[in-house]
Amino acid sequence: MAAYLVPCRARDQNRCSRCGSAGNLEVHHRVRRSQCGSNLPSNLITLCHRCHRWAHDHPYAANREGLLLRHGDDARAISVRHVLWPAAQVWLDDAWGFMLTAPALAPAAA
Repeated sequence: MAAYLVPCRARDQNRCSRCGSAGNLEVHHRVRRSQCGSNLPSNLITLCHRCHRWAHDHPYAANREGLLLRHGDDARAISVRHVLWPAAQVWLDDAWGFMLTAPALAPAAA
């Protein structure tokens, strides 16, 4: 079992971050592993199987929700809609937490 499964699900309170379901949970990489997506907490989110399939079947809509990002995107810098925070966008940090304001990130090296 991958080391990130338990803390990711714990952060998301064992619920799908999109619909709130508690069944058939999977950990989703916001930047796909095939596109060099990391296993950092900011790149991982819990989705039920149905929402996970939806994200991959509807990439533009999933991108608007912060669930499916493009190669090279910094997951820490892109907010996500999350069922635990229905009134606001949140950012996922790399300590398995949430931020309610955009993080100040260092500029990328040239």
